[in-house]
Amino acid sequence: DALNAALARSSPLSGGASALRAVSEQPERLYRLAARATLRLLADTDGPREAVAALLAHLDNDPGRAEELLAQLLARRDQWLPFIGAGLDPGAARRDLEASLARLVEAELSRVEAAIPAAEREGLSEIIHAAAINRKRDLGKGGSGNGSLGDRLAWWQFAVSSVLTAKGDWRQKLTVKEGFPPDQKDLKSHAQEVLLALGAIPGLVGTLAMVQRLPTPQYSPTQWNALEALLTLLPFAAAELKLVFAAEGATDYAEIAAEGRAALGDDVEPSELAMRVDWRLQHLLLDEFQDTSGAQYALLRALTRGWAPGDGRTLFLVGDPMQSIYRFRQAEVRLFLDVRDHGLPGIVLEFLQLRANFRSVPALVAWTNATFEQVFPATDDLISSAISFAASAPAREGPLPDPAAVTLHACAWDKPDEEADEVVQVVRECLSTSVTGTIGILVRSRGHAAHIVVALRRAGVELAASDLVELGRTALANDLLAITRALVHAGDRLAWLTVLRAPWCGLSLTDLVCLGSLHDERTLYDLALSAVDPATAEALGLTPDGQLRVARVALAFTAGLERLGQLPLRDVVEGVWLELGGPAVAGLELVLADLILNEIGGHDVGGDCPDVLALAKAFDRARASLPGADARVAVMTIHKAKGLQFDTVILPGLGRGVRGDKRAALLWQELAHAHGLDLLLAPVNASGADDDPLYELLWAFRHQQQLAESDRLLYVAVTRARERLHLFGQTKAGAATDTAAAVPHPARGSLLDRLWPVIGATWPLIAGVVPKGGADESLPADPTAHWRQPVLRRLPPNWQRPPAPAGMQLPHAEARADRSLVAYDWATAWARQAGSVAHRCLQQIALEGIGQYTPERISALRPRYRQLLLSQGVESASVDRALDRVVAVLTEALSDADGRWLLSAEHSERLNEYAVTVADGGRFHQLIIDRAFVDADGVRWIIDYKTSSHEGGDREAFIRSEVERYSPQLRAYRQAFECLENRTVRTALYFPLLRLLQVVDVGA
Repeated sequence: DALNAALARSSPLSGGASALRAVSEQPERLYRLAARATLRLLADTDGPREAVAALLAHLDNDPGRAEELLAQLLARRDQWLPFIGAGLDPGAARRDLEASLARLVEAELSRVEAAIPAAEREGLSEIIHAAAINRKRDLGKGGSGNGSLGDRLAWWQFAVSSVLTAKGDWRQKLTVKEGFPPDQKDLKSHAQEVLLALGAIPGLVGTLAMVQRLPTPQYSPTQWNALEALLTLLPFAAAELKLVFAAEGATDYAEIAAEGRAALGDDVEPSELAMRVDWRLQHLLLDEFQDTSGAQYALLRALTRGWAPGDGRTLFLVGDPMQSIYRFRQAEVRLFLDVRDHGLPGIVLEFLQLRANFRSVPALVAWTNATFEQVFPATDDLISSAISFAASAPAREGPLPDPAAVTLHACAWDKPDEEADEVVQVVRECLSTSVTGTIGILVRSRGHAAHIVVALRRAGVELAASDLVELGRTALANDLLAITRALVHAGDRLAWLTVLRAPWCGLSLTDLVCLGSLHDERTLYDLALSAVDPATAEALGLTPDGQLRVARVALAFTAGLERLGQLPLRDVVEGVWLELGGPAVAGLELVLADLILNEIGGHDVGGDCPDVLALAKAFDRARASLPGADARVAVMTIHKAKGLQFDTVILPGLGRGVRGDKRAALLWQELAHAHGLDLLLAPVNASGADDDPLYELLWAFRHQQQLAESDRLLYVAVTRARERLHLFGQTKAGAATDTAAAVPHPARGSLLDRLWPVIGATWPLIAGVVPKGGADESLPADPTAHWRQPVLRRLPPNWQRPPAPAGMQLPHAEARADRSLVAYDWATAWARQAGSVAHRCLQQIALEGIGQYTPERISALRPRYRQLLLSQGVESASVDRALDRVVAVLTEALSDADGRWLLSAEHSERLNEYAVTVADGGRFHQLIIDRAFVDADGVRWIIDYKTSSHEGGDREAFIRSEVERYSPQLRAYRQAFECLENRTVRTALYFPLLRLLQVVDVGA
């Protein structure tokens, strides 16, 4: 993305305008605007009105669905624009597409014909010929292999339907429906023998099932009309999106990538920028190459198209196709395989396969090899994006085998809380076993982590959770949304019922019915106000408890409504929430309050929220993180864990499925053949029509690709473990029959489902699970006997907000805030600037950890430090001297015991470059504290870095002078913290170049 932006910015302004705009955080809204504008072309007599009308007719005149489908396609326009461009000639496009379709049908029919030996093929022909006669079907010459492509397809699909079920399994019984009547026993006997012989051919059932799904090699009129409408409209939609981007002053990454690629020109006419880049580019390294998209691959080819063997330039592509897991970002693992096998134009690549595993213990490596050799296919498949498995060899020492390396945990199907409790137990055991070991809890989707995060926090386990908390699913976000909706619209009945039922009020169902059944044109807010006055409260019919609760809510909202439009909406909502007692009932979600309120503030328009539906959708999209920089337990998605490692990996929710992809308006698939690539296109099924075979075939291809990526996702998750792996999975209880016991099984498409053929036989049983069809005599006959009335969590009716803390007496600011109590006129300009850069680098070291910074890395970062100094305005004549100062400060700090202690992550409540504002007499001062933390004894340390050097003889006098100079500043730091907390405070100056930590007693 950064390279594309740089290329786009280097092109003329008319070509790279998007690179100068901000990347939209919510591009979906822009896609919808462009899709809506495209559909409005229906009223444009000079535009593609016929194409719009044809698309709407195909979708049963549903403009909402048409808008959604076009918006989905715009989000993936980098995939279809290369072959659609500014538009296609319909006649030529149809001929090319049908030729591609014919080649696919021919290839599949040839494959099935080659897979069946001559004897079995003759037997199959005999029984199918007889079945066709019995069913009065004329199959022509399709069975001879000499017929037309259509005849051959019809013959094979009739044959497949005769021997396979609709689910793709061999038929166990042949009936008259398949053309084998009961009175023709010899035919049925012969057919059973043929089926037995065919069933012994490895892989044949899958090949036949593929033939069953093949479409005819021509588009039907309905299909082509819809496809032609889409091919006509999509270039217009892309153009409308450019107009939306310009009007909104925004862009997306796909647009920047397109402009970056266009800035290089093409193979026939490369741009001047392309020639300049080609002249300068000598060495190119591309990591994670297995997750390259088509657009990124085109950029790689554009950057290397002028390269020739022996010109001294190097290309280094690094990747593992077994770890390609970003298909949702348009990654195509087949590009890795293609480059591996055929290289790039003009570039011969040498393929090196690395097998040594330096991460995992031998027992884990052995288990992974044995398991995934059976999960992954034997050969690569470009259509399904399936990758064959490559085993690794352990480089570490350890016992082999080790039964404790992998542990299986069976969980109840619909009891995520029980799974979460068991995960907490495993985490506690791991934490007690090792004082330094890290634990990674990796989930396939964020929803799988919700119960686990709650359980860990309830158990007091310190953890880090990155982007896992879905705000829209939290009770706090829904409660604050209800307050917002009730404030901006007193007639929002649902919002008011939510407010009255929420824990801060907790109105009983009886009282809610009393309020809700009053239909006298008064809003619920008006009715709540009536509860404040005893004279009118009695008419409401509320219980005494209900009157108190409703009256308290009404008073809180009255105060909020008086401020609505005068204060920011965020502050009004927060004020009502505080008055109601929201923090008292928020529980563990209280830490999310600021994030939720800030989201509400982002939808503030003049103190109002004109679109509460947009706010609700924003909550659904928003993700929050739970910080835990030093936590040994991390909860994250498997995608985020890629590239990381943990001593123990826990994989919960393996038996749970995930939501499938939405069906797109247009499906496409590129298929490689001997002379290039074939393109298949299929429009979405018409509303109310039968399933279109071509669309269903391409959808089946996409489903196969999803399953293949699920295998790779599971492999990535498993290989994050260094020492131990715990697999948690849910299985459904199967139905018992008269002849077979119940067999549990995971959800179809789940990660455990992909593992099930390998570990299903050893999966532990769940105690107490009753199979479907079985009976449990312990269950009472009356199912309502198990019903438990939910516990109503609520504040007492007379709850009062606690008094606010004493206000801080703030003076009136008579002048601009001073940022420092110390003047630096004595220091040279380059020394001050070097000090600023050194402070910034020390902050970065403290954040990343001192273990990440070796002398070699400090030396390697010298060019980066030079750039920072130049950006600070250091003159060229002084930059080398300033650079030496920065490097010396960092090197000395990292080699000094006191310096390493100060920067260490072993302390708690660590702060770096911490800004505070204090009042001093009649003025405000803004202070920046370099480093502060609480040590193991509970003492708050406040450190001020001093990067000055002393080259004279009287070092003690220099230190006394520095202490005297900076004591007022340290005293202000101390006083600021004494206002914030009650603990022992120590202040000190740290001189890295002197290797001195000077404690300064500035008094209380």
